[in-house]
Amino acid sequence: MTHCITRSAIFGSLLLFFAVSFPTLADEGAGLLFRAAEAGDVRLLQQVLPGADPNLRDEESRTPLMIAAQEGHFDAARFLLWQGADANIADADGNRAVDYLTPGDNGFAPLNLLLRTYAFVQKEAEVGERPTRPHLVLVNDNFIDYSHPLLQDRYFVNEAEREGEEGEDDDGNGFVDDVYGWNSTEKKPVTPPLRSLLSDEENREFVRDLLSRLEGEEQSSGNLLAVLLGIPAQSGTLSDLYDNPIVRDIGFVELVVEAELNLNDLVFANIVRSSSHGTHVAGIVVEQSGGKALIHTLNHGLRGTPRINQWENPGWIGELADQSETYTDFVASVRAGIVKDASERGRRASAYLRSVGAGLVNMSYSQDRLFFMKLAARLQEIYADKGKDRESMKDHACPIGVDLCTDLALELAVADAAQFALPMAENPDVLFVMAAGNKNENNDSSLPSPAYLSRFFPNAITVASVDSFGEISGFTNYGVRSVQIAAPGEDIKSALLGGGTGVMNGTSQAAPAVAGVAARIRSEHPELTASDLRRIIERSANRESGLAEWVDAGAILDATAALELASRWRPGRESLSDWELSRLGREGEDGPGIGGPSHGETGDVIVSGDSLTPQSWRITAQGGFEGSWRYVMSQGSDRVQQVAFPPEENPWNRTGDFVEEGYELTSLAGDSGKVSVVMSKTERPPRTQVRLGYNQTDLQAAMDDGLAITAISGWKDHWDFILTEETDYGRQRYSLPSGFDETRKEWIAERMAEGYRITHVAGDEAGEDETGSWVVVMTQDSGLEDQVYQGVGTWPEEWIKERHGEGYRITATAGYEDNWVVVMSQATGLGDQEVQHAEEFPKEWIAEQWRD
Repeated sequence: MTHCITRSAIFGSLLLFFAVSFPTLADEGAGLLFRAAEAGDVRLLQQVLPGADPNLRDEESRTPLMIAAQEGHFDAARFLLWQGADANIADADGNRAVDYLTPGDNGFAPLNLLLRTYAFVQKEAEVGERPTRPHLVLVNDNFIDYSHPLLQDRYFVNEAEREGEEGEDDDGNGFVDDVYGWNSTEKKPVTPPLRSLLSDEENREFVRDLLSRLEGEEQSSGNLLAVLLGIPAQSGTLSDLYDNPIVRDIGFVELVVEAELNLNDLVFANIVRSSSHGTHVAGIVVEQSGGKALIHTLNHGLRGTPRINQWENPGWIGELADQSETYTDFVASVRAGIVKDASERGRRASAYLRSVGAGLVNMSYSQDRLFFMKLAARLQEIYADKGKDRESMKDHACPIGVDLCTDLALELAVADAAQFALPMAENPDVLFVMAAGNKNENNDSSLPSPAYLSRFFPNAITVASVDSFGEISGFTNYGVRSVQIAAPGEDIKSALLGGGTGVMNGTSQAAPAVAGVAARIRSEHPELTASDLRRIIERSANRESGLAEWVDAGAILDATAALELASRWRPGRESLSDWELSRLGREGEDGPGIGGPSHGETGDVIVSGDSLTPQSWRITAQGGFEGSWRYVMSQGSDRVQQVAFPPEENPWNRTGDFVEEGYELTSLAGDSGKVSVVMSKTERPPRTQVRLGYNQTDLQAAMDDGLAITAISGWKDHWDFILTEETDYGRQRYSLPSGFDETRKEWIAERMAEGYRITHVAGDEAGEDETGSWVVVMTQDSGLEDQVYQGVGTWPEEWIKERHGEGYRITATAGYEDNWVVVMSQATGLGDQEVQHAEEFPKEWIAEQWRD
């Protein structure tokens, strides 16, 4: 019996041709193959394969892969693909394996993406040879300071280019002057940031000292975000100094006074440290390899104008909208363009890692899902403005080859992932080590690229972060299916620009620890394959029961154990262990809910009509959780059509069905158990929205990106923030989760005096903690005028009636049982209001109000 994931089998289907006739079941082994596929029995599959042809046909011309897909068995389908099953083979009716899936089933999204990914790479990938420098780590990051004392002896330099003619491709590898690495986006050699500044030793010494002082101030304040926001009590002294080289070179008056650029030493220090990211990562790789790794750079080139901003001036995309017969054709053409561009970038990256002979790639990079949400919304806006047949947007159907129409942003993200899938497929003996991400999200459902691809390819591994005590980091992404392992990622000291050292946190610090250990193994055991490396690292890791719900292996990297296991590992090990098999087929939510668009009534989800008059009732606020809910309906809103979801544990799998139809999420309520969601259409085009938890860094980043908080729910330790683009809101402030006490009321009064108004509130005062847990969001330029509120207490029925008579309307509420906060405002534009108090979702009452 041979190893289940041999190098030759990883993409063996690339060498297969379509069958002219369908083979018949000739022996019991073939029968076992089909029974194993139907049952999803990976243990039995590895006993039968690769002795049997994975592309055999049954009497109905189906392959085992089609049957595994039909039954929804992800692990069995993946195992078959790794053994050479062809995702492009069709049955007698022309259906491929992906066509056997049932949309809407739990796990549909991962299987859909798995089969589409392999169908793509099996047609497009050109598989290369084994790497010539298996212990060379190609760091896919920003610039690496190759002159740093900790790195210079381990940095791989392309001597042919260094000794050759400038502007010539001296080594004939297709990349001109790639002495220290290549910028794959800008298609030019890597260049050091702050090059002229750091070439001077005096400046380098200043930078080293400055970064040391920055680290000291952070440790004393304990909050880098507070430092960046300039909170006086925590800002330290660097924000008051202007001794940095840029100011000294240009002049304080010219830069700070006349140009109004507040480039103080705090800002400069953070610029330098941000530019040090790749250098810091490289230092970790070298240290964790015991000094045996070689380092080289493939810069992802995130310089210049961000990609999403390129869509603000439509150019060719506007011409495409005008030329496309329908909106469906337009979406298909845009997607095809993204695939083409991503494929070209992927092939260039693949060619470069081959040219340097890298055996490992470290990737601390992810394409933000927010980018594709913005892009999807922008495409709709462009076609609505310039499209040839704008009416066709109402009848939009999935173009051929596009399966995720209910989530256009996800479909675009999948198309863009070709830039990562191709190098992984073309280089099966290169191990790709990826950071899980720092957004405290579940990668199993949020599908960040490229991190999620580690679930698809045997030569890729994704790493989460733990602290020094082995506890999962508060910032790290996770996923019991798509994040394989954890490694230390907090307070990690490594190299910085200018020759210094400093501390950074993140999964970007955890991933290179794994890459470094893998490089050391490859330096000592070059015969091991990339899939061997991944299995060795996973199987030797130190298992912690507390990590079982966070990462697939439930374990933390153990370098010593990995080296010991590698010393006795047989290349092409024969079978998966019982422990590896036990991790397959776990219960639980798996991927975002993707199905056909919902219309009308679907279960407990209800949809209003689309006629809007001043007398039309629409849900404008809601609050509560468990068995105490209140729904506020008003006349005179701008919400043309609505859909209301009953309180449920995970409504997000169903909201995507309505995003493509032009709905936005306008209100929500609930706690960690169940969330009630209302989505609405208005006269304006739909806008980009994103959902975040209570994470100051992520919230600030989204707000800096132009998004504003437009809905919130939660209590105690679970919060959902909905942020929306182009709201016309001004500055926003939100409180820490805390009691609605006198201190909080004083804070509200101070903000109101500054022109802020309460736009959202969530939380509850019930429970053992007398201070409760509330979050209050206040906004400038909200359009609301005078504002009053009541709480915390019983529902203030009489007070509401009195305020109604004075022209106030309920604009926000939250609470539970007899612990409510009610906010009423003037200048809302709303007419009459009705409030329903219910133990369960008042489906009939809402529907009746809509009909009135």
